[in-house]
Amino acid sequence: MRGKRKGVLGVALVVAGLAVAPSAHAAAAPSVESAFSAPGPAGVTQRRVTSGAGLSYTLFLPADLTTDGFRNPVITWGNGSETSCATYSGLLGHLASWGFAVVCADSNQVGYGFELWEGALTMIAANANPADPLHDQLDTDHIGAAGHSQGATGALNATVLGEGTITSTLALAFVDPFWHKPQDQLPDLTRVTTPVLLLSGKSDPLTSQQAAYLKQLRVPAAKAARVGADHEHVPATATGYATAWFLHTLRGDPRAAAAFTGPTPEIARNPDWTDWSSTLG
Repeated sequence: MRGKRKGVLGVALVVAGLAVAPSAHAAAAPSVESAFSAPGPAGVTQRRVTSGAGLSYTLFLPADLTTDGFRNPVITWGNGSETSCATYSGLLGHLASWGFAVVCADSNQVGYGFELWEGALTMIAANANPADPLHDQLDTDHIGAAGHSQGATGALNATVLGEGTITSTLALAFVDPFWHKPQDQLPDLTRVTTPVLLLSGKSDPLTSQQAAYLKQLRVPAAKAARVGADHEHVPATATGYATAWFLHTLRGDPRAAAAFTGPTPEIARNPDWTDWSSTLG
């Protein structure tokens, strides 16, 4: 286990180009996960912006927002400790290829959620500014928050800070209370008002409290663990279902919804995932 800095522990990984051994079930991967693990239809571009509060962000965007036929939902992303936006460029670019405008805080200390909330506000302001290239291109009624490790803590705290502005949350490897240093960084899950998906690695001892977290949430929520994945590999192995989650909750995609809803959701039947529990309906 690597040492921690101030804030929640996060283990560095390189999602872009990360080699993950295929599971024994890869050839028979269920259709929803397979479909959304593949690159989306859009090309992807990156650029840097500075918020009104002076914070730096990297944007991962569909290459041509003006011709894809819809306003693009926003996802604000939080990095793990000792990582950067470049660490997760594979996942964030993948989400952009499926039509999401992703804003990543250029920081590895985001546990309190301020940076992620400021990222969401930056995109809202850009959408409203006639002089900004993003003007009137974004769906700011549908904003997701996501992150890995410390960034998962930040995503949940940003959701609370947003008081309903953030409408969906994805927490990857949301760590146990022990790792929240100081303890006031631990999100008050009873104040979360939007759907939450908790995805962890079955081989990650730092995320043993997912069932307890699920019980604290008073909103539709679910959890699952990737078989064989440890703390570092959750983002790389969750690409398909991370994409499906936001397509379901931010764009109302019925195919994506089948991964998580109904009497027998796909993820519950997928041998590469375990520990499924849900109040999504």
